[in-house]
Amino acid sequence: MTPEDTAIALLRATLEAPGTVTDTVLIEAVMVSEDPQQHHLDTTKSLMRFCAGLLNLMGGNRPQVALNILESIESAYKTQGRD
Repeated sequence: MTPEDTAIALLRATLEAPGTVTDTVLIEAVMVSEDPQQHHLDTTKSLMRFCAGLLNLMGGNRPQVALNILESIESAYKTQGRD
């Protein structure tokens, strides 16, 4: 499974059953590789690209709008006391 496939599978699992993607699930997802540490790093990069792409789409392909959306998400996260 490529890092991109792993990232998509983890996103799908999170959307289908929020709260079920535990540390164990994440560890098992990257252990399928010959180099789990590199697979983990590559999966993380894929997730970041996917999230940035989504924010960019939400912002109408305008980087400043995407950054404003990210700031709103960060603010909501901090307000919930999860910082």
